[in-house]
Amino acid sequence: MSPALDPKKLAKLIQAYRQAMAAARAQGITTELGLKHAFCYLLRDAVKLVRDADFREEHRPEGDNSKQFDGAIIKNFLTRGVWEAKGPGANLAAEVDRKIKRGYPLDNTLFENTQAAILYQDGVERGRFDLALDDKLADLLNLFLNHSSEVQANFDTAVNTFKDTTIQLSKDLDRIVKKAHADTPVFRDAFAKFADLCRESINPGLADADIDNLLIQHLLLQRLIERIFSADFFRENALAREIEAVVTTLTGASFSREAFFRGLDRFYLAIEGAANEADAHPDAWTAKQRLLNGAYEKFFQGYDPDVADTHGIVYTPQSIVDFMCVRVAEVLQAEFGLGLGDTGVVILDPCTGTGNFGSTLGVHTGLGGFA
Repeated sequence: MSPALDPKKLAKLIQAYRQAMAAARAQGITTELGLKHAFCYLLRDAVKLVRDADFREEHRPEGDNSKQFDGAIIKNFLTRGVWEAKGPGANLAAEVDRKIKRGYPLDNTLFENTQAAILYQDGVERGRFDLALDDKLADLLNLFLNHSSEVQANFDTAVNTFKDTTIQLSKDLDRIVKKAHADTPVFRDAFAKFADLCRESINPGLADADIDNLLIQHLLLQRLIERIFSADFFRENALAREIEAVVTTLTGASFSREAFFRGLDRFYLAIEGAANEADAHPDAWTAKQRLLNGAYEKFFQGYDPDVADTHGIVYTPQSIVDFMCVRVAEVLQAEFGLGLGDTGVVILDPCTGTGNFGSTLGVHTGLGGFA
């Protein structure tokens, strides 16, 4: 478990929650819809005390339109906990049983009715909490907001270490590539062929240094992409095939890819473990894409922040992606009477990256992830 939330800051948030609840009741508000906002704001502000975590209201899990949670904790692009609100008159235990029968997740799920809360973690009931007591509410928030499965905790450690480690690894690889340019004719020939393809396919103005960066990024990320998606990507993509041909000329007595990356094995394995969890997701493609986003964002923060800023390598928050896709769908319907999945509607995303927009549009159309 992560360190406990700052007790002084948490106490202030709980006090603000008490005041909001008192104000709502003073106005005669007694319904779930009217009262849940206070707890929502409590969770939203408490999540800000957790590193790299966000809170999303009215969260619908990808690939499952039958469920919508009142709120969710998102960390490293993955859902880490969900909140379900009920009104003060609801039989909370009965409501929980009903949700469980409907197949609601129990990895880290908080059910509450303004008076009491029931917390499930790792498939079992973790505890019941009297929300009228500040210390019990604080305990609940600490347990809920800091929970990670072993796989998730390993993934968090992996992506953060990946960021730090890639700084030194990229420098080492840069030296290896520069030496190959100077000393290895077969490398120079393969590089020239690949450079021609890059300039023809991507940008005629690409400098050799930019193409060196492509090589280095490929070496660092290949295993990750192969595991999360498929090794077929490297066989079916023309640029990927050619970049592998260049990399092959680097290997030999002076450079062994396996030996060079052996120190990263435990981090790759942690990311691969999270990918195994994503495989079981109802929309495995989208879940794995979120996983890749988390690793990619940390990678580029460590690899070259200046290049990331200059080239616009920035991941749009998923909430913004969702909003933009919904607005496009609304305008398309209002102005043309068409839906995103209708015949004749073409979606162009020339800077697709890892395909966040395409995948989200696919969820809205029911066509699955695409870009």
